[in-house]
Amino acid sequence: DLDLLHRITKMGLHYMSEINSCFPLEEKVRKEVDSLVQRFQEATREPFDPSYKIHLAVVNSFCSILFGKNYKINDPEFYDMVDLNNRLRRIYNNSETLDKFPFLQYFPIDLMNDIHEVVSFRDRVFKKNLQEHRDTFTPHNIRDFVNALLHANTVISEENSRMLPPQIITDGDLITTMMDIFYAGVDPVSGTLYRALAFLIYNPHVQAKLHRELDDVIGNNNIPNLIDRSRLPYLEAVIMETLRLASPKPLGVTHRAVVNSEINGFAVPKDSSVIFNWWAMHHDKHQWKNPNEFRPERFLNTNGELIPLSSVSFLPFGSCTRGCVGQQLAMAQLFLFLSRLIHEFTFSIPTGNGQNGLQETSSVIQTPRPFRMLVTKR
Repeated sequence: DLDLLHRITKMGLHYMSEINSCFPLEEKVRKEVDSLVQRFQEATREPFDPSYKIHLAVVNSFCSILFGKNYKINDPEFYDMVDLNNRLRRIYNNSETLDKFPFLQYFPIDLMNDIHEVVSFRDRVFKKNLQEHRDTFTPHNIRDFVNALLHANTVISEENSRMLPPQIITDGDLITTMMDIFYAGVDPVSGTLYRALAFLIYNPHVQAKLHRELDDVIGNNNIPNLIDRSRLPYLEAVIMETLRLASPKPLGVTHRAVVNSEINGFAVPKDSSVIFNWWAMHHDKHQWKNPNEFRPERFLNTNGELIPLSSVSFLPFGSCTRGCVGQQLAMAQLFLFLSRLIHEFTFSIPTGNGQNGLQETSSVIQTPRPFRMLVTKR
């Protein structure tokens, strides 16, 4: 039952955010933030493409949040997790191929090889992690998302046992949820961080304002914490504007109309496929003045405070029951990574880099074309 699984997932994420003493989310993410700062520090002499360094940090951050594991950079299983994410991206980008030509599943094409490898990895690693967590699970010690998921499943299963017929969530359902949180989190977070750095090197005046805000609020001898988010509205506005202009997920997942409907005069017959176009929403010139410009001030009022997001045409994570259940988790990571990087460094364009960082690749998850940047320690 998808609605039941969605409820369990939301409850699991709720436990993670509520039981801070048992689940130190910020501490888990900060370890990877520190590692990324160190890798940037080691690369300050020459221009470099930050994509791979960011991707490694975000993959490990999600592994820590999901399983409570901080992999060493040379751990074979860590590189398997990176490979898993790359294969999942290729599968999602080409999923319509099998929908339209299902007979291709019987041919040795690259897409089917990716699917077989993902299934093998799922059974080998995710299943093992689920069982290890079940063997050591106690409801008063929520160490990571798998613990939170098991706790939520226990609570809701007890409620559903009184229903006729009872609804059952299998281990396969829980493993699929773990993989969904992993993939749905890693690419959007790493892609948004990558795109934010691209916007900043091409908009140095925005970067200068961020430096001033961080210096005034945080100072030179401290580091930004999640508790500081409300005191850093311009940084929050930069994150919002990056999500709007980049629209990491330009299209929503396909849904089905369950009844005959009509939207703005357009007929939507029952059983039609419906896909929400977030990119069009975020680039609508009737809703956003000069929508192709990077201007974080859109999200601030005249007093420099964040405006209510419900007042603008902005849904980077969807909404209501079909919204992204990991929105708060993604926003926390974006803040912790980006605030620390900007606090520590100045980013600039190396000679001859061109406009690559402002050009997009087309896929389920949008990212800028590869670009290089110079990093200077502040």
